[in-house]
Amino acid sequence: MADRHGLEERIAALELEIATLRADMERACREFLAATATFAAVWFEWRVERVVVTNAEVAKLLGREGLKRLKAELRTLVARVPELVQLHVNRDRHWAHRPALIDDSLAILNPAMNPYGFRGDRPPAGINAGVQDVLRHTSALLEQFGFSAVDRGEPESTSFVNPRKPVVAFDWSDAMRATLTRYAELYERLRRANSELRPLRRKLGDVDGKRLWDEA
Repeated sequence: MADRHGLEERIAALELEIATLRADMERACREFLAATATFAAVWFEWRVERVVVTNAEVAKLLGREGLKRLKAELRTLVARVPELVQLHVNRDRHWAHRPALIDDSLAILNPAMNPYGFRGDRPPAGINAGVQDVLRHTSALLEQFGFSAVDRGEPESTSFVNPRKPVVAFDWSDAMRATLTRYAELYERLRRANSELRPLRRKLGDVDGKRLWDEA
């Protein structure tokens, strides 16, 4: 049987490593959320202005007062960006370092792939869907003022996951990419440490079981 003291030492070292990685990943997560909020605030204003400018007929119908109301509603929406990012992106199910997802989830800590890595220019699907949900708030605002949800020149397509949710065309900012790339690197280290820890815990349980049997 394996040496109990050696197992305990290695388990303690791995638990400390995982705790440190969790703290580092939470910092990277918070940096990503901040980068997303910064990006979304700018993108909201860019998109609404673009839709208004490219739909002059609707803008004329609204007139100056209507457009002033739209701008006021847009300012309110921009002010809500941090709240929207928390609501749609800062969900525990998106982030593998959150404690409930560490020890028992084979799906999140998948040894075959890194769910936070980019596939070429394609961002990770789960978190990108959360960012989409944030940006999609502009569609509701535009529709409220008579503008189509379709941005001429960059049409929204239908999501194959949920046809009721149009996919908003956008590119991640450099800061968003950099912070999530950092998170992906930390995830790999977390996955390796967790993969080593789980069988060691089982082995320690076997050692204790054998000892109890021998002592009976």
